[in-house]
Amino acid sequence: MSYLFGSILLVPSQYLGFVAALDAGLVVVVLLLFKELEAVAFDEEWARLMGVRVSWVVQAMLAMVSLTVVVLIQVVSVILVIALLTIPAAIARQWAHSLGRMMVLATLVGTACTWGGLFLAQAVAGWSLPTGPLIILLAAAAYATSSLARAVTDNRSRLAATRK
Repeated sequence: MSYLFGSILLVPSQYLGFVAALDAGLVVVVLLLFKELEAVAFDEEWARLMGVRVSWVVQAMLAMVSLTVVVLIQVVSVILVIALLTIPAAIARQWAHSLGRMMVLATLVGTACTWGGLFLAQAVAGWSLPTGPLIILLAAAAYATSSLARAVTDNRSRLAATRK
């Protein structure tokens, strides 16, 4: 059942050590290959012309995403993995204008949603609700709030520009 609906509370403590080591490894790879990852993510042809080994970088990206999905399956479930990968990134994209800032903001949003979902599961339901869906519901609410705030900010900017 934990693979179908996910529960971070049922994850063995040894698994947390594995996740921490994997996270550290992913951060190191991203830091070492950031320029190449950025080039390939935005324009493979340009990256190839600049001498980047595109196929190798693409394989590294796919491996990192695959490892992330495998790690998240036990935490939030097969069904909700994609939502936890995409919603924080979508929120970060609304506010960040560079890949580096977007990655940092998405990480912070994902962390906040995870901790918030855990808090809601304990405080509101006394751990009787599955934490995975609560984490994703909180992330979806954060996305809706962020989208509304971005629309209001954009409208204010447009109004200010027309008044000048």
